[in-house]
Formats: sequence, C-alpha cells, structure tokens
Amino acid sequence: SFVLAYLLNKNIRAKGLSRALFFIPNIISAVLVAFIWTFIFSQILPNLAEVMHWDWLGSISWFGSPGTATFTIILVSVWQQIGFLMMIYTAGLQTIPVDLIEAGKIDGCTGFRLIKDIQLPLLMPTITINLFVSISGAFKAFDVPNAMTAGGPYGTTMPVAMDIYKEAFVKYNMGYGAAKSVILFLVVAAVTLIQLNFTRKREVSYRWERRRKKAISWQHWSCWYLVSSLYCRSCFW
Repeated sequence: SFVLAYLLNKNIRAKGLSRALFFIPNIISAVLVAFIWTFIFSQILPNLAEVMHWDWLGSISWFGSPGTATFTIILVSVWQQIGFLMMIYTAGLQTIPVDLIEAGKIDGCTGFRLIKDIQLPLLMPTITINLFVSISGAFKAFDVPNAMTAGGPYGTTMPVAMDIYKEAFVKYNMGYGAAKSVILFLVVAAVTLIQLNFTRKREVSYRWERRRKKAISWQHWSCWYLVSSLYCRSCFW
C-alpha cells in the first residue's frame, strides 16, 4: 500500500482515477467480494486454462489444499484492504512539507535514501495507524474466510473470530466462547501497546511540540477506540 501511495503521489496522469480504482474494493461488501473471487477461482480460471491449454493452471485446486486455500484468502483480503491503507499513506505523504523534500534533494538525498531518511521517519504516525488497522483487521477477519472456505480445508483457514463464533453458536459452548473473546481482547490490547511503544520511539516531529503531543494523543484515542470496538464485537459473538 505504501508503494502504491508513493507512486500515485507523483505527477502522473489519471492518478485520481487510479486511486479510486484501488479504493473501490474497500467499499464493496466483504461477502460480495468473497463470492466474486470464489466465482473467479472456481469458474473463470478453470475455463481460461481449458481454452488456453494451460494444464498447470487447470490442475490447481484453489480450495482443496491448505496451501492454496490460505493463499486465496490472503490474496482476497489484501486486494480488498490495500486501497484503504493506500489512501491513509497518501494523506500522510501530502502532509510532508515540500521544502523538506527539496532541501534533502539539494543535500544529495535522492531516490531510496530520500524515502528511508526523510519520508519514512515523518510517516511513522501514519505507519502506526496502518499497522494497528492491519493487525486488528487480521484478528477480526471473519466474512471473507467464512464465505469462501468456511474455515476449511481441515480448519487451516479458520481465523480466531470464526473459531470463537463456531465455539459459541455452533457448538453452543457459550462460556468457552466468551472466555476466548476475553483472551482475544487481551492479546490485541497487548499487541497494540507493544506496537505503539515500538513505533512511537521512531516518530519524528517537524512541527512544534504542542502539535506533536496532540497528534500522539489522537493516535492513542483512535487506537483504543478500535480496541474497544473489537472487544464489544467479541462479546457480541
């Protein structure tokens, strides 16, 4: 997502249209996305392999083995979420002052060094938010795996949220499911604190201290809001 945001932040043609095309999958229902990709893997790709005489493609069982099933879930999840993370990175890149970039170029900092030494340190607050959204999204994953594989084969594509759901509403072990939900909340909270502590130390402020403190406070409130929403969802399951 950062690579896409970086490329589409340059002066290129139709960059607005390109951003919209990458962002559209994020506003589509996850269940609908899962059905579309299930149709692609089960119907379109086998027919394409038959027409093109690609035996290697036609012999792949996309949902029949643990490896390929996991690959399809990851592919669909990345395809749906990459546009949202790209827009956040784009907003972060546009907040970097142009004079800092120009000063770096004058000092001979170009190419990858410009990204590594100037842009990435200034993007650490944005990276913090995107990391948290990605990690919490991985813990909350439910719609796509449930619609595409239902956790199979052999439970290899069953995320934590689906396991809690089946424990509580399929096996009717409500107490066990509630206990798993609380443990999930504690794990996400611990991961969040570790990640915030790790990324906050690498943040670089180019504005005055007061605005930096406000930005950090906003990050804390937003992250704890997402943690609390995850906990409420887990308790509901």
